Amino acid sequence: MILGITGGMGSGKSELARCFSQLGAWIVDADAIAHRLLAQGVGRKALCSEFGPDIEDATGQLDRRLLGRRALENEYSLQRLYAIIRPDLEVELRRQLDDASHNSPCDIVVFDVPLLYEWGIQGWVNRVVVVRADREVRIARIEKRSGLERVEIERRMALQMDEEDKCALADYVVDNSGTLSSLAEQAQILWQQFKNNND
Repeated sequence: MILGITGGMGSGKSELARCFSQLGAWIVDADAIAHRLLAQGVGRKALCSEFGPDIEDATGQLDRRLLGRRALENEYSLQRLYAIIRPDLEVELRRQLDDASHNSPCDIVVFDVPLLYEWGIQGWVNRVVVVRADREVRIARIEKRSGLERVEIERRMALQMDEEDKCALADYVVDNSGTLSSLAEQAQILWQQFKNNND
Protein backbone atom coordinates (compact mmCIF):
# COMPACT_ATOMS: atom_id res chain seq x y z
CA MET A 1 0.00 0.00 0.00
CA ILE A 2 1.19 3.50 -0.82
CA LEU A 3 0.04 5.98 1.81
CA GLY A 4 0.14 9.67 0.89
CA ILE A 5 0.76 12.15 3.69
CA THR A 6 0.08 15.81 3.02
CA GLY A 7 -0.85 19.02 4.80
CA GLY A 8 -0.03 22.70 5.00
CA MET A 9 3.19 24.39 6.08
CA GLY A 10 4.00 23.66 9.71
CA SER A 11 1.31 21.02 10.10
CA GLY A 12 3.82 18.30 10.91
CA LYS A 13 3.42 15.93 7.97
CA SER A 14 7.10 15.02 8.00
CA GLU A 15 6.91 14.31 11.74
CA LEU A 16 4.05 11.90 11.07
CA ALA A 17 6.09 10.29 8.30
CA ARG A 18 8.94 9.83 10.80
CA CYS A 19 6.54 8.16 13.22
CA PHE A 20 5.54 5.69 10.50
CA SER A 21 9.20 5.16 9.59
CA GLN A 22 9.91 4.14 13.17
CA LEU A 23 7.06 1.65 12.90
CA GLY A 24 8.61 0.12 9.77
CA ALA A 25 7.34 2.11 6.79
CA TRP A 26 9.52 2.93 3.78
CA ILE A 27 9.51 6.72 3.27
CA VAL A 28 9.60 8.61 -0.03
CA ASP A 29 10.12 12.28 0.89
CA ALA A 30 9.12 14.61 -1.97
CA ASP A 31 10.73 17.70 -0.40
CA ALA A 32 14.06 15.94 0.14
CA ILE A 33 14.05 14.66 -3.44
CA ALA A 34 13.21 18.14 -4.78
CA HIS A 35 16.06 19.67 -2.76
CA ARG A 36 18.49 17.06 -4.06
CA LEU A 37 17.50 17.65 -7.68
CA LEU A 38 17.83 21.41 -7.27
CA ALA A 39 21.27 20.99 -5.69
CA GLN A 40 22.29 18.82 -8.64
CA GLY A 41 21.38 21.63 -11.01
CA VAL A 42 18.11 20.38 -12.45
CA GLY A 43 16.39 23.30 -14.19
CA ARG A 44 19.13 25.67 -13.02
CA LYS A 45 19.49 27.65 -16.26
CA ALA A 46 15.73 28.21 -16.48
CA LEU A 47 15.53 29.09 -12.78
CA CYS A 48 18.32 31.68 -13.11
CA SER A 49 16.62 33.15 -16.16
CA GLU A 50 13.25 33.35 -14.41
CA PHE A 51 14.27 34.36 -10.88
CA GLY A 52 17.64 36.06 -11.36
CA PRO A 53 21.24 34.85 -11.78
CA ASP A 54 22.03 35.75 -8.17
CA ILE A 55 20.07 32.72 -6.92
CA GLU A 56 23.33 30.92 -7.75
CA ASP A 57 26.57 31.90 -6.03
CA ALA A 58 30.07 32.03 -7.52
CA THR A 59 30.66 28.36 -6.72
CA GLY A 60 27.46 27.26 -8.43
CA GLN A 61 25.54 26.63 -5.23
CA LEU A 62 21.83 27.42 -5.25
CA ASP A 63 20.55 29.88 -2.65
CA ARG A 64 17.27 28.11 -1.89
CA ARG A 65 16.16 30.78 0.56
CA LEU A 66 16.48 33.52 -2.06
CA LEU A 67 14.82 31.34 -4.69
CA GLY A 68 11.99 30.61 -2.26
CA ARG A 69 11.49 34.27 -1.46
CA ARG A 70 11.13 35.14 -5.13
CA ALA A 71 9.22 32.07 -6.27
CA LEU A 72 6.73 32.29 -3.41
CA GLU A 73 6.01 35.97 -3.96
CA ASN A 74 2.67 35.38 -5.69
CA GLU A 75 0.65 32.78 -7.58
CA TYR A 76 2.23 33.62 -10.93
CA SER A 77 5.83 33.22 -9.72
CA LEU A 78 4.90 30.01 -7.92
CA GLN A 79 3.44 28.51 -11.08
CA ARG A 80 6.58 29.52 -12.99
CA LEU A 81 8.67 27.61 -10.44
CA TYR A 82 6.47 24.54 -10.80
CA ALA A 83 6.63 24.69 -14.59
CA ILE A 84 10.42 24.49 -14.41
CA ILE A 85 10.92 21.84 -11.74
CA ARG A 86 7.81 19.68 -11.95
CA PRO A 87 8.61 17.53 -15.04
CA ASP A 88 11.92 16.22 -13.71
CA LEU A 89 10.63 16.00 -10.16
CA GLU A 90 7.59 13.93 -11.11
CA VAL A 91 9.76 11.47 -13.06
CA GLU A 92 12.05 10.99 -10.05
CA LEU A 93 9.15 10.71 -7.60
CA ARG A 94 7.50 8.01 -9.72
CA ARG A 95 10.79 6.15 -10.02
CA GLN A 96 11.37 6.18 -6.28
CA LEU A 97 7.79 5.14 -5.52
CA ASP A 98 8.10 2.23 -7.96
CA ASP A 99 11.43 1.20 -6.41
CA ALA A 100 10.01 1.45 -2.90
CA SER A 101 6.92 -0.56 -3.82
CA HIS A 102 9.07 -3.38 -5.19
CA ASN A 103 11.92 -3.30 -2.68
CA SER A 104 10.33 -2.25 0.61
CA PRO A 105 10.69 -4.84 3.38
CA CYS A 106 7.33 -3.59 4.66
CA ASP A 107 3.94 -3.63 2.96
CA ILE A 108 3.48 0.12 3.52
CA VAL A 109 5.24 2.88 1.61
CA VAL A 110 4.69 6.42 2.90
CA PHE A 111 4.78 9.20 0.31
CA ASP A 112 5.42 12.48 2.17
CA VAL A 113 4.28 15.09 -0.36
CA PRO A 114 3.09 18.66 0.30
CA LEU A 115 1.50 19.17 -3.14
CA LEU A 116 -0.43 15.92 -3.48
CA TYR A 117 -3.74 17.63 -4.21
CA GLU A 118 -2.35 20.79 -5.77
CA TRP A 119 -0.58 18.76 -8.46
CA GLY A 120 -3.47 16.29 -8.82
CA ILE A 121 -1.32 13.23 -8.11
CA GLN A 122 -3.50 11.69 -5.41
CA GLY A 123 -4.12 8.85 -7.88
CA TRP A 124 -0.55 7.72 -7.20
CA VAL A 125 -1.50 6.60 -3.69
CA ASN A 126 -3.98 4.17 -2.16
CA ARG A 127 -4.91 6.23 0.88
CA VAL A 128 -4.36 9.85 1.95
CA VAL A 129 -3.67 11.19 5.43
CA VAL A 130 -3.95 14.95 5.86
CA VAL A 131 -2.12 16.39 8.85
CA ARG A 132 -3.65 19.57 10.22
CA ALA A 133 -2.83 21.94 13.07
CA ASP A 134 -4.16 25.21 14.41
CA ARG A 135 -2.98 28.18 12.35
CA GLU A 136 -1.09 29.89 15.18
CA VAL A 137 0.64 26.64 16.06
CA ARG A 138 1.74 26.24 12.45
CA ILE A 139 3.04 29.82 12.25
CA ALA A 140 5.00 29.43 15.50
CA ARG A 141 6.61 26.21 14.24
CA ILE A 142 7.64 27.79 10.94
CA GLU A 143 9.06 30.87 12.68
CA LYS A 144 11.13 28.67 14.99
CA ARG A 145 12.58 26.41 12.30
CA SER A 146 13.04 28.87 9.43
CA GLY A 147 13.49 32.34 10.89
CA LEU A 148 11.00 33.72 8.38
CA GLU A 149 9.00 36.80 9.34
CA ARG A 150 5.32 36.27 10.08
CA VAL A 151 4.23 38.34 7.09
CA GLU A 152 6.22 36.11 4.74
CA ILE A 153 4.88 32.96 6.36
CA GLU A 154 1.32 34.19 5.97
CA ARG A 155 1.95 35.08 2.32
CA ARG A 156 3.28 31.61 1.64
CA MET A 157 0.40 29.98 3.49
CA ALA A 158 -2.06 31.98 1.41
CA LEU A 159 -0.61 30.40 -1.74
CA GLN A 160 -1.40 26.90 -0.49
CA MET A 161 -4.60 24.95 -0.86
CA ASP A 162 -6.99 25.61 2.03
CA GLU A 163 -6.43 23.16 4.88
CA GLU A 164 -10.13 22.40 5.30
CA ASP A 165 -10.43 21.57 1.60
CA LYS A 166 -7.60 19.07 1.98
CA CYS A 167 -9.23 17.54 5.05
CA ALA A 168 -12.50 17.11 3.16
CA LEU A 169 -10.72 15.06 0.48
CA ALA A 170 -8.66 12.90 2.83
CA ASP A 171 -9.25 9.30 3.88
CA TYR A 172 -7.82 10.13 7.33
CA VAL A 173 -7.19 13.40 9.19
CA VAL A 174 -4.63 13.69 11.97
CA ASP A 175 -4.67 16.71 14.27
CA ASN A 176 -1.14 17.71 15.19
CA SER A 177 -1.86 20.81 17.25
CA GLY A 178 -0.53 19.08 20.37
CA THR A 179 2.58 17.21 21.43
CA LEU A 180 4.83 14.80 19.53
CA SER A 181 3.76 12.03 21.88
CA SER A 182 0.13 12.65 20.93
CA LEU A 183 1.10 12.48 17.26
CA ALA A 184 2.99 9.23 17.86
CA GLU A 185 -0.08 7.72 19.54
CA GLN A 186 -2.27 8.64 16.57
CA ALA A 187 0.34 7.18 14.22
CA GLN A 188 0.33 3.92 16.15
CA ILE A 189 -3.47 3.63 15.90
CA LEU A 190 -3.44 4.35 12.17
CA TRP A 191 -0.55 1.99 11.59
CA GLN A 192 -2.48 -0.86 13.12
CA GLN A 193 -5.46 -0.07 10.90
CA PHE A 194 -3.26 -0.04 7.81
CA LYS A 195 -1.61 -3.33 8.76
CA ASN A 196 -4.97 -4.95 9.42
CA ASN A 197 -6.29 -3.78 6.05
CA ASN A 198 -3.20 -5.18 4.32
CA ASP A 199 -3.47 -8.63 5.91
